[in-house]
Amino acid sequence: MHKFSILDKNKKLEECTVYDFQNNWDKTSVSEAIKNSNDKLPPFVLSKIEIHPSGKCNQSCKICYGNRLAPKKRENLSARYINSLLRDIKKNMPKENPLIILSGLYSEPLTNPQIKEILGDIGKYRFRSGLYTNGLLLDDEIMDILLKNSLNMPHSPSFISFNVTSSLLSGDFERLVSIIKRLSGRRTSKTNLQINAPILIIKPNYGYIKKITTKLIIAGVDVIRLSIPWPQFTCERKQKGKISQNQDYQKIYDLIERLQKDFPDKIKVRHNQPCKSFKHCYVMAMTSAISSEGDIYPCPETCSPFFKHLSYGNIKKDKFSEVWHGIKHQEVFKILNSQNNCCKCCPVDAMFNEFCEKQEPI
Repeated sequence: MHKFSILDKNKKLEECTVYDFQNNWDKTSVSEAIKNSNDKLPPFVLSKIEIHPSGKCNQSCKICYGNRLAPKKRENLSARYINSLLRDIKKNMPKENPLIILSGLYSEPLTNPQIKEILGDIGKYRFRSGLYTNGLLLDDEIMDILLKNSLNMPHSPSFISFNVTSSLLSGDFERLVSIIKRLSGRRTSKTNLQINAPILIIKPNYGYIKKITTKLIIAGVDVIRLSIPWPQFTCERKQKGKISQNQDYQKIYDLIERLQKDFPDKIKVRHNQPCKSFKHCYVMAMTSAISSEGDIYPCPETCSPFFKHLSYGNIKKDKFSEVWHGIKHQEVFKILNSQNNCCKCCPVDAMFNEFCEKQEPI
């Protein structure tokens, strides 16, 4: 089966930040893949696997719904299962080279006691990697593993994204800044590790956010991504890129615009959208997510026991190479193909579904 890359190979991906990849979606490849799929999963190249190695967290943020929704029994995913997954992809899916992301859903990946072994295996199999973390458990040994892994990726950067909001809420921001500064100081010209800092802006206080942004940049952060809480978008309408009805949200948008002018080379913005209905979930044709229980899901937003019916395998007993685009995967694709289901995925995934629908045959 011919595989279609969704990325335009003519563009220099190494010049992009990890938040710019949607600018490289290739219309021709996507259009051909959808046209040839006959309403089945289009044969996109597997571009990303997000793994949640732990169901536990070292913080208890007020804005996190984890304490309310997380399973009572929280598991850690053993390094041996992740190792088998990576080995399986390299051996049985040699044309695929997915970005491997370690993250969590109401959990912190660094709480897994085998995290150093897991990170080491990602480098051993030469995968480009990403790590989403609150950063407070990041020690020098983990830093060195991340930097060593990034030596294998001369063109597109591996990255680490620090959840700044959780540290602001817990009073650990200054400690996080010192950790970021230490990591940045260990980078050399040969390493290709991008340091990112997503910030969820809850209150429209310009002076406060500017002060935080300045400290992060001085510490060595490459890109700061600003966003606002999602729930507002389920009931508000956007007008010319701005919220039209809620005064506080309008202030946040104005604040973001000011920060972009102050730091034009450092600030990226995640523009959220209301939940949308799509005829197909094309995201699951290029990405996958694996829970701390080992279950395989279409995407990070469904990677939860609450969506168990959308799981199409488990890496503890199934080879990923055998379930990817297999019968159960195809069945889940049909389940999610419904105009009646509102897409509650992240904004970028929603953008990709929208992009793909525009390429569908008329």
